[in-house]
Amino acid sequence: MRIEKEIAFYKEKLQRDRAELDKYISEAPYPECDIIQFKVLNNMSWRTIGEVLGYSRWSVKRKYYDYIEVT
Repeated sequence: MRIEKEIAFYKEKLQRDRAELDKYISEAPYPECDIIQFKVLNNMSWRTIGEVLGYSRWSVKRKYYDYIEVT
């Protein structure tokens, strides 16, 4: 019974955390919103993100960290 309560607790926490992350991403400007989503949710490499968005890997990485540090 205890393990079931812990599972339920962590499922709810995961849902709250995901909702918070989705809100954070949706409030970010373009292209930062796409960069965050590709990196955090899709676990894409900087190179792949850059190719998808038409930037260098260094540019997307810089945009990501510049935005994360400000918010």
